Amino acid sequence: MARYLAAGLALTLAACSVERPEADNQAKAEPAPALAPAGAAANEAEPGQPAPPVRSDRSSRFTTLSDATCKLVEENREEAGYWRRDCAGAGGFRLQWSESDLRQELAIVSGSRTDRLSLSRLVTNGAFDTIGKTVEWRGDPGQSPDRLVARVNVADAANPQGPDISKLIVVRLAPSACIVAIVDPGPDQSSAARRVADDDDRSSCLPG
Repeated sequence: MARYLAAGLALTLAACSVERPEADNQAKAEPAPALAPAGAAANEAEPGQPAPPVRSDRSSRFTTLSDATCKLVEENREEAGYWRRDCAGAGGFRLQWSESDLRQELAIVSGSRTDRLSLSRLVTNGAFDTIGKTVEWRGDPGQSPDRLVARVNVADAANPQGPDISKLIVVRLAPSACIVAIVDPGPDQSSAARRVADDDDRSSCLPG
């Protein structure tokens, strides 16, 4: 959260040094956006019942999102800044990882096709966010992955000084990439996301 507050202070000081039209000076600040309800995770246990096990016939591979492992392809350092990096994936997929105005985005690249996941619209409702450094690729052993699991840390608009809200997104990879579920924080969150990723019936994109 410190980087959000520092960047916000810098932008505020910059704005105060420039004269604005009278209409702008009279405009009231909009309230911080609230978080959108998350998509429910599939295969959740009934109250009082143990969660079903993660399928043993599926496997995971992991890749990393970092400045060191991803190639910088575009950057604009003005104001809050913008950058885009190309990152290695698994099974022929690649990732585009980007940030603009302290909001990060992820896109899945397969051949000539690039599918943005629209995190700001579907997951964060416009709040500041960062994407976790480890990306999990799920699929059948020896085959290209068919699902991706990634962590999205969302700034809590109701408690700006507090910790981020850590969500997991489950993404189908073909025929086009899209988010199929969002798993809220809770016990066994990672296993819950894997159960969703391994559920053949969970292939519809989240609306929105």
